Amino acid sequence: MHQPKIQVHRFICIAALLAACMALPRTYCQELATTSNAQPENPAGPGKSASLPQITVTAKVLQQRIDTYISTISGGFVRSDDHPMARWRDPICPLVAGLAHDDGQLVFDRLTDDLRSTSIPLGQEGCRPNFFIIATIDPVVTLKSLWHHAPHMSGGQTGFNNFIDTARPVRVWYNAKLVRGDGTPTTSFGLGPKGVLQGVEAFSMGVSPQVEFVAVPDLKAVIVVVDLTRVVGLDWRQVTDYIAMAGVTKVNLDARMDGSSTIMSLFAAPADARPQALSSWDRSFIKELYTTDAVDRHQRVEIAKAMFNDVAPGSVERK
Repeated sequence: MHQPKIQVHRFICIAALLAACMALPRTYCQELATTSNAQPENPAGPGKSASLPQITVTAKVLQQRIDTYISTISGGFVRSDDHPMARWRDPICPLVAGLAHDDGQLVFDRLTDDLRSTSIPLGQEGCRPNFFIIATIDPVVTLKSLWHHAPHMSGGQTGFNNFIDTARPVRVWYNAKLVRGDGTPTTSFGLGPKGVLQGVEAFSMGVSPQVEFVAVPDLKAVIVVVDLTRVVGLDWRQVTDYIAMAGVTKVNLDARMDGSSTIMSLFAAPADARPQALSSWDRSFIKELYTTDAVDRHQRVEIAKAMFNDVAPGSVERK
């Protein structure tokens, strides 16, 4: 893989775009870095088992693996009813910077192909970028430069400093806004120019809180920073698929994916066992995430059921 040097003026332009895209009031923004160690229960699946050479996966074991996969990827227990999942409502408009032309085009094409194949809407030609992929040999310097030129990015300086200081081959910063189920912003109210409650988000009891979330995180922009010194030897197709998976919802980048078929194990797996692309499980998860109701408190359970139906015929995880 090439390790081109980043031209500073390109990042000034990117910073200007980020400043505009990130200036969102009362946003819900952070990098998800909490490892979920909880193990899901073992729900009884259909009484059917499948047998393949050297691998026998009963329905119950397969469902347990799917539950573990979802819990680990999303950072929330499958049966959690207080942890809504973030996803895009607006079309995604990618921007790739910091790579040689051929590599940059490959990353752009691969990402858009990934998104199209999972039915996530893409912006039209000339759209305003909201999915930034920045490759650099010095992520700290690059990120500090971005902050200098766009200091009002949601999350504040403390949150962004933590993002800068967390070394990873691929960093992902999520910018999301809390919205109602129909996509309308949560309301805010105040008691005059100096009212103590001015700008505080308020929620009405228009839905049953036992059944639906009053508000859910709606992704508005994602910044992906690739450390070129830490992806040496990897194919850009692998790295791009990892970025696609990490960018369509908030994922737990520190999750231990032992035994699961997923591109998210790219940087943790041994060199001879690294995944080459989005797995069938990854594609099923993304598809079902964007098919199920985002405000349903049992969304993860619904995703798990649908994934079982997607992958049960093969009954084997492909690495």
